[in-house]
Amino acid sequence: NSAGRVSFLLAVGVWRGAGNSHGDNLGVDYDQLAATYEDRYKVDSLHGISDALLNLVDRCQPHRALEVGCGTGHWLRELRPQLAELYGVDASRRLLQAGDPGSANLAAALANSLPFRSRTFDLIFCVNAGHHFDRKHAVVNQAADLLQRPGALSITGIDPRLVRKWYFYEYFEGTHERGIRSFPAPGAPVNWMAGPELAGSQS
Repeated sequence: NSAGRVSFLLAVGVWRGAGNSHGDNLGVDYDQLAATYEDRYKVDSLHGISDALLNLVDRCQPHRALEVGCGTGHWLRELRPQLAELYGVDASRRLLQAGDPGSANLAAALANSLPFRSRTFDLIFCVNAGHHFDRKHAVVNQAADLLQRPGALSITGIDPRLVRKWYFYEYFEGTHERGIRSFPAPGAPVNWMAGPELAGSQS
């Protein structure tokens, strides 16, 4: 039962003070899945992730936020009532076109090549997409450059090491093993954030 799975925050970093590519290793053609992509939330709303994001927004009180790997804009819609400005990027143009992100500003871009100026956002978040990115450490470095001071980066995901039974793994042979290989090792996101500008992190 996927509704019983635990949604958890991999890492949150807060940058303060002065600051300081490559593509997305999708492994899946999300353009082909765009028409039915939103159906996943009918099976499992992942309310735990929604709660974690809303709590993060409540703690950080951001004005301008960016979701990297936003897909059809599901999480942007969840945060719409709480934020004045929302932006989303995804490598799949068809996912962006298929969604309804409300009044969020969308752009087709790779996670390691985001089309924004330094110090643009005070919150950058990624939900269940980080394992698709090439050079994940570089994504974190770019996020540090795009964040205002103070600013927060949130990377949220469901570790496949903790999910042994799921219809997706049973239906598509080898997906569980590939998921484990591409998912960051425990503690890795916190280590990526452990630069001189990072004031705090948690796993």
